[in-house]
Amino acid sequence: MRKMILLPVLMFILAVSGCTSKGTDLVSLIETQDTLQYDLPTDVENFGVRMQIYEDKDGHECFVLMNKEKAQLLFYDLMTTELRKTVQLEVEGPNGVGRAAGFFVKDFENIFIPNAFKFAVSIINSAGG
Repeated sequence: MRKMILLPVLMFILAVSGCTSKGTDLVSLIETQDTLQYDLPTDVENFGVRMQIYEDKDGHECFVLMNKEKAQLLFYDLMTTELRKTVQLEVEGPNGVGRAAGFFVKDFENIFIPNAFKFAVSIINSAGG
């Protein structure tokens, strides 16, 4: 019962924290012919809906995607396309997140993993625990 109450509270906190404005920086998009190509593992499937661009505290941007088959999050440097970090998710056990339905990286200490079969969200760090 505690987990079911915790989830709506957690979702409310995420919604409120996402509404705050951190500045009025304007972004201009310029059309280019440049492309970035990432060498992805062959067992990564359905990554189209399980990806995110994340900027760490040092300003490095990462392209993050989920390898659902191996229960991993892959952090690629956005510009160099090099694999920077792999986070192995524990599926079972006391720190298990279950079958991950997706992810959201707030920072390396707060990675949110919703469970595909339960009404629950696990919060892990970049070490996977």
